[in-house]
Amino acid sequence: MKHIHRTVRRAQSGFTLVEMLVATTVAVFLLGGLIATLQSTRQAYSQQYELAQLQDNQRLAMTIIAGVVETAGYYPKPATYSSASFMATGGAWTTAGQSVVGTANVTEPGDTLTVRYGADIIDNVFDCRGHQNDTGVINTMVNTFKVVKDGAGISWLVCNDGTQDYQLVRDVTNMQVVYGVHLGPTTGSCTDTYLSSAQMVATPANWPLVCSVRVSLTFNNRVSLVQGGTLTITRTIAIMNTAGANT
Repeated sequence: MKHIHRTVRRAQSGFTLVEMLVATTVAVFLLGGLIATLQSTRQAYSQQYELAQLQDNQRLAMTIIAGVVETAGYYPKPATYSSASFMATGGAWTTAGQSVVGTANVTEPGDTLTVRYGADIIDNVFDCRGHQNDTGVINTMVNTFKVVKDGAGISWLVCNDGTQDYQLVRDVTNMQVVYGVHLGPTTGSCTDTYLSSAQMVATPANWPLVCSVRVSLTFNNRVSLVQGGTLTITRTIAIMNTAGANT
């Protein structure tokens, strides 16, 4: 009977200390691997999201700017009106009919770009906010693009419609602009050369000769593993009112 009793007690005994340590070590190792995999997956998802957001911001910013620049110099009802009717001289506008002007700054936040054009009442012409002319009269739209930091220190591409600034796209830290101008009738292309904003400001007579605008926007690159990384994209936009002119 005593032998049977000892056998039963041995069968009911738990894990030894060594077995517990081995099991705990294996569990910790597996749990650590699981946590590392989850962190890696989360980081990859976050980077993919930030990359998609950056690409969307790039497309949106350039689409808005291109839509406005392409419309520069447009005016409705040419049988009744002229470009001077909507784009007179005054201030930075040195020539009647001039549709583009800007300011120069080689450091952040960079240059500014101002575009103007005429708009009939509720026609197919839009400003930088996507609004039509709803004033009840034929009007001149003036849109200024620039980079501005908000109260929280976040940089935005904004547009000003002559009344106030409107935030368009965040994380734009710098905007640099060069202008394609037609300096003479010797070539078959409207754009003979590109001049920087500083060169244009120094020679105001070149503003009415602008045929295209090349815009470079610098974005905070949140996907970059290097803190403070940036990414710059550039687009050349033809002014439809003058593109293709060779005289």
